[in-house]
Amino acid sequence: MENAYSLDNPNGTFPRLTLGTAGHGGDNGLSSSFWWKDGKYVRLKTAQIGYTLPQNFTKKFGVQSLRLFVEGNNLFTLDGLPEGIDPESPGVNNGYYPQQRNILGGISITL
Repeated sequence: MENAYSLDNPNGTFPRLTLGTAGHGGDNGLSSSFWWKDGKYVRLKTAQIGYTLPQNFTKKFGVQSLRLFVEGNNLFTLDGLPEGIDPESPGVNNGYYPQQRNILGGISITL
């Protein structure tokens, strides 16, 4: 409110505040390019790193193949958006549940 446009503050940074009727949000409910943000982003969606132990080591234990791995989803995003805004969210995101970061590990054994 302090830095919104008004007759007393014509150089305000934010659009002017208004009151609307019950069915309309006044001018505050209208679309405005003031709120547009640059939507370019880079996201590491999925990555996996693993190591298969050599067979000469695993055969000593009666195992044909043994692989260890770690995998991650949504590991990081580089963007210019405000904190907490997901660039993949829909245009109107009321109730949008953001994408979660998942990290998991595992062992694959072939006997």
